[in-house]
Amino acid sequence: MSRMHYGVERADSIAVMRKKAFAGESLLWETLSKGVCGLWFRRRYPIGNHIVDFYCRRLKLIIEISKTGEPKERDLYLKASGYTILRFSDSDIIKNMPRVITGLQSTIRNKQIILRLAAIGDMIRGFSSSSFFWKNGRNRTTENYILSTVRY
Repeated sequence: MSRMHYGVERADSIAVMRKKAFAGESLLWETLSKGVCGLWFRRRYPIGNHIVDFYCRRLKLIIEISKTGEPKERDLYLKASGYTILRFSDSDIIKNMPRVITGLQSTIRNKQIILRLAAIGDMIRGFSSSSFFWKNGRNRTTENYILSTVRY
């Protein structure tokens, strides 16, 4: 796996941004750095020409701490590129951290279920109905198969 190099200017700006983090951002990073739902997040991660607060590569999930004057073009670019953006205010993180973590865990579970269903759909399209759905002499419908494989 090759490492990406972003240039001296961008690396310096990321380091400065980390030092000037909001109080809520530092608090949230303490939790995210330990792993949430078995996932790992990166802090101040560059995506295209933008730097996001937190990023989970596995789910293409971005967590942003609300700032005034967030550019709409940035969000449109990230959403069009297939990223999901969660936004929390700094004060909400400080005052209601358990609620923020619960909301984050719920979003992560939903994204994981959607990804599993998409993978199952790809797998089902790859099998012929005669070889896959007749198992042990029983007819297994697509719906029953999906319900039996998804774990909540």
